[in-house]
Amino acid sequence: MRIEFLGGTETVTGSKYLLEHDGRRLLVDCGLFQGLKQLRLRNWDALPIDASKIDAVLLTHAHLDHSGFIPRLVQLGFRGPVYCTSATRDLCGLLLPDSARLLEGKDYGVELQYGDHRGRIVLDVKDAEHLDLKITMRLRGLLYQAQHQHGFAIDDFSTAIGLSNQQAEPYIARGLSYIAVNDFKNAASDLDEAVTIAPQNVQAWISRGLAYERLGDKEKAAGSYARAMNIDTTSTVAREGFDRVGGKVGQAYQTF
Repeated sequence: MRIEFLGGTETVTGSKYLLEHDGRRLLVDCGLFQGLKQLRLRNWDALPIDASKIDAVLLTHAHLDHSGFIPRLVQLGFRGPVYCTSATRDLCGLLLPDSARLLEGKDYGVELQYGDHRGRIVLDVKDAEHLDLKITMRLRGLLYQAQHQHGFAIDDFSTAIGLSNQQAEPYIARGLSYIAVNDFKNAASDLDEAVTIAPQNVQAWISRGLAYERLGDKEKAAGSYARAMNIDTTSTVAREGFDRVGGKVGQAYQTF
């Protein structure tokens, strides 16, 4: 995983953190630079990455120094989803059209007074109004999971699976919530599905090992941990699980 700081450094505004992993790019926050004029001018500087290559944006909250650059990002070619809470979505519905007007230079008295429009790019306010700000059931499930509200999380992961049952991640997430509420049978079923969909997913195999370990099936647990170790030889979690269930190197294990 690689992280690049595009803002929020050497100043408290303009928060933008680009995460890259496995060929995907996620921008965490997309904020305006605010404050002194030399900071505000940075809102018209080119990004070090093609905006159209960003897969999604995740907003932590609605403050303009965390969300206000979205209209500019759309103008630069971004067309992916923006993930946020429902409260952030509602606030952004009010803030982003206003942010677009600020970026156009309208109603921005200080900039107009100084008459400095260096590199200013005129935006269409509709870019902000038409942007798809949404929260997916899977993301909300992860938020519930982080708060240990596993019943709500299981419901949301179930909805996500119903919408698209060809992705391993919702099965892994729901399986882990089932483990948290001691429903190991359903956990094992979900994680069986996860490793079938994504047989090279280390997390799926480790989670499956944990589910079968809790069920008392040490052979399937050891087999799952062994598969995880074969995929990622550096995984200490898989090695610890393998040793915990009494696995022995070279021994054949049942995985299904």
